[in-house]
Amino acid sequence: MGTQTTLTSGFFPLESQPRPKVCNIWPYWLPALATSCQAATGTAVPSQWDPKGSYTARTAGTGGPVAPVQGTLRNFYTTTEARYLFHYNGTPGTLQFYGDDDVWVFVNGQLALDLGAPHEELKGTATVGTGLTAGNTYEIAVFHADRHPRESNYQLTLSGFSTTLSQCQPYCGDGKVTSGEECDLGTAGNTGAYNGCNADCTYGPFCGDNVTTGPQEDCDQGRNNGATYGKDGCTGDCHTPHFCGDGFIDGLNGEECDPGPSGPNATCDVNCKIIVGPVQ
Repeated sequence: MGTQTTLTSGFFPLESQPRPKVCNIWPYWLPALATSCQAATGTAVPSQWDPKGSYTARTAGTGGPVAPVQGTLRNFYTTTEARYLFHYNGTPGTLQFYGDDDVWVFVNGQLALDLGAPHEELKGTATVGTGLTAGNTYEIAVFHADRHPRESNYQLTLSGFSTTLSQCQPYCGDGKVTSGEECDLGTAGNTGAYNGCNADCTYGPFCGDNVTTGPQEDCDQGRNNGATYGKDGCTGDCHTPHFCGDGFIDGLNGEECDPGPSGPNATCDVNCKIIVGPVQ
């Protein structure tokens, strides 16, 4: 008799779990407490039947018993659920699945692949794109159940989908002001414009930053802005307030006249008061 290799391959995600296992060779109803998982004379599992006769001393193609076949007690009867978010760029992608027993694949909540019922390993292929809108994000959901011992297969292949990792944390340029940022108008808006935001999410120039920025400002004294009169002050909107000598007669601040930059004259003194001459 020929010797078969050990049958140990397959998809067994719960192999390490302490649960009853069955033999991965026929007959698969071998009790979980059996000490042997081998097909041979005198063992718990009878000899296998080779339909091609390739492992026997008999004439090739006539078939016959195969012994010994060493198997393994495996953890069958598992279910899995896998979900995958993808960004659809308008180009249809391909979903391909190899598996045995129940397999259902949903795209955007719609059934795209159905390999239900116990069976040997089968291949299913679906084109993903029908009914989807370019630029949107959708979900692929895969439901699988291994319901039949002797083999367990699972292979999911996706092609044509964007796999770029997203930023799962705030960043400068996302349009949301978060810790460490003074402002954020988005990448396109962080231009450093007046009363705007810089590229590093710090404030752009503004009235009150203690830096005179023209042409929008005549002056900027920071927290000291707010003067209402006087050449050395600065208004709350960063303009020079009225003062004696600016050519504007500011009656609210006691001016009776204002000769402007030319300075005092015969009719207006240095305090912008009218000079009263002697009575003739």
